[in-house]
Amino acid sequence: MILSRAKLIAEGFTLTKSARFGIRRKGNAVGSIQCKRPICSTYAGQCTPIADVIYTLAVGDIPEGHKVVLLNPEGPFTVDNVALLTPEEAKARISRIRSEGAKGKRSPKPAGLPKGIMERKPGYYVASFMCDGKRHNKAGKDISELTVWLLRERDGLSIGEIV
Repeated sequence: MILSRAKLIAEGFTLTKSARFGIRRKGNAVGSIQCKRPICSTYAGQCTPIADVIYTLAVGDIPEGHKVVLLNPEGPFTVDNVALLTPEEAKARISRIRSEGAKGKRSPKPAGLPKGIMERKPGYYVASFMCDGKRHNKAGKDISELTVWLLRERDGLSIGEIV
């Protein structure tokens, strides 16, 4: 479905700063969050991204093949927070966002802990491993006990047993 500025105005859509998502329809605030994305129900009950509606009302129709994105997805939902991207720019932006997400902000693993043992909170550790698609866990405060359990269960070694 292609948005049209004239059609949105005819349906009673207007931009406002007082509504949560910056859009009103016939005086009532519209918009909601679905799948972590702000959307708006436009004509014929069609769900449309908020950014598309804001851009169309403020600037005009979206050129064929272009994509409108929110620069800051948490808001504010204003024309200053939307950008029109070419297909190449949109693809580069998605790639950049995915690579930043993959890098993530992971806490560094403390030196000296064996592989498969993590510190959940200070002085409390969890040993875990996967076997046949099932995760096995054991928690405790003694790292040496968890290490022995991990080597027995994961690696099949007979450590700490009387032979």
